Amino acid sequence: MSLKTKSDEWKERVFKMIVFFAILGAIVLGVGGWFLSKTLSDALAPNFGTETTTTTTTTPASTPGSPAH
Repeated sequence: MSLKTKSDEWKERVFKMIVFFAILGAIVLGVGGWFLSKTLSDALAPNFGTETTTTTTTTPASTPGSPAH
């Protein structure tokens, strides 16, 4: 193994950090997207062949015509 300078070590460290956070971010976004998709599909179609029963309550802040927050 050849000798590395300080800048080469930092480049390698930064590269490993970027790869690590990219993989971690992809996992978090994937799980979050799946959870959001599941939640939205359950909320928009509560009786779409599912066994679970959901009760919906409307509050003035979340009326159907208001923009999403």
